[in-house]
Amino acid sequence: MKQAGLQFWLPLILLVLGLSLVGCSPITRAEQGTLTTTVSLEPGQQVGQTFTANFAGLSGVSVFINPQTSSPASGTLRFHLKSSPTASQDLAQAELPLSQVTGSAYYRFQFPPQAASTQADYSFFIELDGKGFVELGSAPGSAYLDGSLYADGVPVEGQMAFQLAYNPADMGVGLLVEAAGWMVALLAAAFLLVLPGWALLATFLPEWTSLGWPEKTALSTGVSLPLYPVLFLWARLAGIYPGAAWAWGPPVIAGGFLLWKIGSWQSHGRRLSLASLRVMRQSANFWPNLVLGMVLLVIFGVRFWAIRGIDVPLWGDSYQHTMIAQRLLENGGLFDTWKPYVPYESLTVQYGFPVLAALWSWLTGEDILRATLVIGQITNGLAILALYPLALLLTRGNRWAGNFSLMAAGLFMQVPAFYVNWGRYAQLSGQVVLPVALTLLLYLTLRKGRVGIGEIFINALVLAGMLLHYYRMAFYYVTFLPVLLIVAFPLLKERWPVRMLALIATAGLAVALLLPWVPNVMGSNLTSMVESGISNATPSKIILGDFSAWQEVGSHIPISLLIAATVAIIAALALRRWVVSSLLLWVGLLTAFRLGMFIGLPGSNMMQSFAVMIFLYIPVSIVLGWMVGEVVCAWLKRWPQVAMPGLLLGVILALLLGARIQRGIVNPNVYAITTRPDMRAMQWIRTNTSSEAVFLVEGFTIYGGSTAVGSDGGWWLPLLAGRSNTMPPQYALMNERSSSPDYSREVIDLIATLENNALTAAAAVESLCRWKITHVYIGQKQGRASTEQKQLFAPEDFDGWPLLYAQDRVRIFAMPEKLCQKP
Repeated sequence: MKQAGLQFWLPLILLVLGLSLVGCSPITRAEQGTLTTTVSLEPGQQVGQTFTANFAGLSGVSVFINPQTSSPASGTLRFHLKSSPTASQDLAQAELPLSQVTGSAYYRFQFPPQAASTQADYSFFIELDGKGFVELGSAPGSAYLDGSLYADGVPVEGQMAFQLAYNPADMGVGLLVEAAGWMVALLAAAFLLVLPGWALLATFLPEWTSLGWPEKTALSTGVSLPLYPVLFLWARLAGIYPGAAWAWGPPVIAGGFLLWKIGSWQSHGRRLSLASLRVMRQSANFWPNLVLGMVLLVIFGVRFWAIRGIDVPLWGDSYQHTMIAQRLLENGGLFDTWKPYVPYESLTVQYGFPVLAALWSWLTGEDILRATLVIGQITNGLAILALYPLALLLTRGNRWAGNFSLMAAGLFMQVPAFYVNWGRYAQLSGQVVLPVALTLLLYLTLRKGRVGIGEIFINALVLAGMLLHYYRMAFYYVTFLPVLLIVAFPLLKERWPVRMLALIATAGLAVALLLPWVPNVMGSNLTSMVESGISNATPSKIILGDFSAWQEVGSHIPISLLIAATVAIIAALALRRWVVSSLLLWVGLLTAFRLGMFIGLPGSNMMQSFAVMIFLYIPVSIVLGWMVGEVVCAWLKRWPQVAMPGLLLGVILALLLGARIQRGIVNPNVYAITTRPDMRAMQWIRTNTSSEAVFLVEGFTIYGGSTAVGSDGGWWLPLLAGRSNTMPPQYALMNERSSSPDYSREVIDLIATLENNALTAAAAVESLCRWKITHVYIGQKQGRASTEQKQLFAPEDFDGWPLLYAQDRVRIFAMPEKLCQKP
């Protein structure tokens, strides 16, 4: 017993000792590691940097110092930490004698830990108390998002090379607090996005009682997500705009119903007990379900980690989703006008994801920026979970295959995790619903028993709501039908008229549920795009150009996994597993749908190769999961005593590797448009400018000059600062009806004019005056927040214009009154 106790406690003692030793040394993280040049620091000068700390316990800042060997400086470098460049009080001070600077390297200024430094803004400056001068490492201004280099209290174009150090104990406590917040968020997501679907499926789906908790949870989310936009649609028809009741009503009603069912269940003598828990542990599903829980924990964990340092959703699509969600919040439901933000008077684009963001904001009280980010990442994780029931159906109930499908898609592929960079949330939320819609369709088709009206309603609801999340989901759904035919072929001879009637009834009811939305899209750009597939022949070079995008497929799915999936398809064909191999047919039909443009197939011009590639994780992960699951099951059957410990060890190692891959998938340096310095400038604008102000902002034309997009934080001005600008969200610009018939054209013409003329040119001045511009906004990314790196104008172009705001890399100029005065 003593030896066993020692074996148990010794690892814990060693772990505690190790942590205590590590706790003596600060944890250093490179913040701005680019080093291309230097800036001189002489006595009487101050050189510093604004920055954001990412963790709790900030306890030191290291800067790169290059001493002069020919005439070395003497004295002391004094360090001052402040809350902002204009703060009068120091938060901390530190000193570094130049006698300790013996070569070019990073040197740390240590100070008492700042316990509440998580995502806090700071500024520091260094001064030389002595003689001579030293050089501090620096880099271009674009090297760092959250601050700027300062000289004597004035921002200059550049960034200091610096590292931040954190006290391990404070940092650890801070991360635990954040992790606890993530768990609370998952519980809130379960309340909002699981309970309503669970109640509906428990009532109407005959297979429900035979399913395990993973399938039930996945199917429930896939029903809840489409439920809400359909409810919003029919509530508008009835003139009902309940606001926050949307977030509380359906889950509370569903929860009450489920509690009543549990009470009824227990009244029949079926009670949960320790004995039943022991039976659960002895179940054949115990280990697969345990591993699944571990997989999901890591998948959601890395997705929360990805956004912990982001304030505003990334890239262009996020802007329109966030603005639509804000209007939903303000209107208590669906809306027609985008005012007061932009002058548009229609809503025709898909709105399913913005509904989720609005619901999250109502439920948690978070502002719409944070709500969009958080629900976006929760949806990203649910897009993985939603694969589980479909994978089980297609792999004959192999739970290990389901687990490995989720691991492959959630941890070893770039998509859907990369969607956070694109802000492509409409397709993402649609792809949460798609696998569930297909699973329910398979249940409906394959069942030997009768088909109930309630089940048809559930299928129709999911189909209709899925289209309100993302219109293109119709193409993914329809091209799966041949796969369904292969899966259900042995059963077609039995009661096929009943199955066909059920499918027709599902489609008809889905159309009926969407009828209130038809007036919104009739005559819109959406219907024009669909009709163009009928009336206009598209040159073959356009289609070939679209197919050439497949050269980039390795950017979305690793080539190694594509090769493994090809091997799996060949194995499935050899083993006559037609259900698995038929997924290749699904991908082929979806890809070939674009060829329908040659025959005028409706909507064929809307299906792009890129949209297929970033959906590819669904079939590829299921095929890979099947292959690995088959091998694992054979291994477990042959060597049960040895295989399970080895399998668990392998899973843990794979999870660690996958987490390492996924944790760095977000790339704000490339995809961020609005940054922390922009957010500070937005607050200044609210306080210091008139509500009638109109801001000229950065942007550039795209798609051959047919539309335009913004290219730095100024794009978000209407939503974040409540001021008008010259660049509406792209969805609105391309699809919606403006208050003034010529507004959208005027937006594009203004950008085109400035792209082709200097600001001093008569055409440019005339355009600015016609727009009644009062201010110019240049954001932290200075018009280069795009992969094209196009800049419409630079700060130096406004020489002689009144400079009102200069913090970090953000500049705000006033329009000279005399510019528009006629002589």
